[in-house]
Amino acid sequence: MLSLSSTSIQGVVFDLDGTLYRLPAKKALLTLAIFSDVGLLRHLGPVREGVRGRTFASSAEVSRAVYEEMARRSGRSVAAVARWYEGRFQPAFEELLANFARVRPGTRRLLWNLRDRGVRLAVYSDFGRIAQRLNALRLPVDVFDDLVAAEDFGALKPAGRPLSALADSWGVETKSLVVVGDRLDLDARSAFAVGAVFLGVGKGRGFPPADGFVPWQEARRRLERGTLPLF
Repeated sequence: MLSLSSTSIQGVVFDLDGTLYRLPAKKALLTLAIFSDVGLLRHLGPVREGVRGRTFASSAEVSRAVYEEMARRSGRSVAAVARWYEGRFQPAFEELLANFARVRPGTRRLLWNLRDRGVRLAVYSDFGRIAQRLNALRLPVDVFDDLVAAEDFGALKPAGRPLSALADSWGVETKSLVVVGDRLDLDARSAFAVGAVFLGVGKGRGFPPADGFVPWQEARRRLERGTLPLF
């Protein structure tokens, strides 16, 4: 439990998808349907949810579990599913970000301000190819100290192990980290698992403050204060 006395934020860990940008759902689905394979696309989300909570020895094993289950559901071979995901889906998704994603206002300035104050910065995402997605969003990769994919640790969110490893590598306590995300079930639970502070980014005007989420502009204001607690 954090005391009410203010202490400096040592590191900020951002979720990427849904947190640092917004993406119109209809355009996303239409574009992916054009550039991808709808027969496989519809299985991707449910299959990844199915492996959530399981622990694997490596990112390759996470991918293998996903590909095998998608192959079973779709009637394709595991190799065909892997080719689709790596050769078609990922490039299509990055193109989608480049064309339609809207980075949240003031994000670049916030990141550089935090960095200039000596705050460590990271992205913690379920998916790999974080640098490629940041490039597609035209967000600076070099402002971040680390890009952390949960699957590289053999688990998807809400696994807390990647956050603990990140804090250890930075030489800071997890209680001095702020995890910024848009999902209570994944981002918040990851933070709470290691005793980090969670700052929820809401869905805009009228989002219930009782749920612990705030609009992006308010989240920016709290981070710019640079102290904990984030009241």
